[in-house]
Amino acid sequence: MESVRTPELLVVTGMSGAGRSTVGNALEDQGWYVIDNLPPQLLQPISDLFSLSKAALPKIAVVIDVRGGEFFNDLQANLAELGKKGVNVRVLF
Repeated sequence: MESVRTPELLVVTGMSGAGRSTVGNALEDQGWYVIDNLPPQLLQPISDLFSLSKAALPKIAVVIDVRGGEFFNDLQANLAELGKKGVNVRVLF
């Protein structure tokens, strides 16, 4: 019997020099699919990979720079929308 896996998305963010890239590299070593320097507006299309893929996807982590200016302002709204879609979203700051 195949288990149903809840889609999991980890958002890694923080200030310059906080180790975002180091965390991303460590997650890749643990089998995560990591996307670096993603604008928050692309979280929705990335989350669609969970439903579009026929194969089981690894957990997805995105690294978002807090210095993204106007792009970063939309992060909270985009995270709320993902939650409504049933995606397990966690933020690591």
